[in-house]
Amino acid sequence: MKVKNEDLYLTISRLLKSKPLPSEPDLEKIIRLHAKAQEILDVYYDENDIQVIKRHIMYRDGIGMSDDITLVEHKTKENWLPDYRSTNAPTRYWDRYVRLLQSKGYPRLAVLGIDTSTEELLGDLSNPQKNGKWSKRGLVVGHVQSGKTANYTGLICKAADAGYKVIIILAGTLNALREQTQERIDEGFLGFNSNDRTPLGVGEFPNQTNITPASFTDRKSDFHAQKAS
Repeated sequence: MKVKNEDLYLTISRLLKSKPLPSEPDLEKIIRLHAKAQEILDVYYDENDIQVIKRHIMYRDGIGMSDDITLVEHKTKENWLPDYRSTNAPTRYWDRYVRLLQSKGYPRLAVLGIDTSTEELLGDLSNPQKNGKWSKRGLVVGHVQSGKTANYTGLICKAADAGYKVIIILAGTLNALREQTQERIDEGFLGFNSNDRTPLGVGEFPNQTNITPASFTDRKSDFHAQKAS
C-alpha cells in the first residue's frame, strides 16, 4: 500500500475503532470525505486509491461468520443467562480468548459472531449452579475450516466462567485429530502447552499465571485412569 494510502487507512481505522463497520457505500463516503480534506495539504487520492483503502478496511473488519442456525427443543429451553449476566459475573476465560482472537487478526465481525453464537449456546445449556440432576445435549455441525473449533473453544471458556467444573471434549477416533484439537485447546483455553506446561496462547498475556485449569490429556496421550488418580 502506498504511504499516503496507509496514512489515510490508519486515520479511518482510528475513526471506526470500537464502532460497528458502516455499510460499504457509507464507508466509501467517509473515505472520500477524508481524502478530499487532504487536498488542502496537497495530498491527492485517485479512484484506485479510494478503492484500495476501502478493500483493506473491509477485509480487516468486515469478514465475519455467517449467521448460525439453531434447532432447539423449546420445552427444555431455560432463560437463566440474562439474570446471570446481570450480576457482573466473571468473564476472565472469555476475555483472554477474545484477546487471543484479536491478536491473531480475527476481524471484529468474526469475533462478534463467535460471541453471539456462543452466548446463545451457553444459554441453551443449564445453569451449572442448578440443584438436582439434569441433562442437556447438543451438536455443532459445520463445513471444514468454518470456525467450529473457534466456536466450541469460546463456548468452553464461557462455560468455565459460568461455573462448569468438568469439560470433556470428544475429538474423534484419529489420534492426529485429537492432537490437533489439544493444541487449539492449549492455546485458547488452558494457556499452556499440555506436554511441558510452558505458557502458550492466552497464557502468554500478562497477569495470567493465576488461571491454571487442569488438563487430564496432553498432545502425546489421551485420558487414562492413571492421570486421573
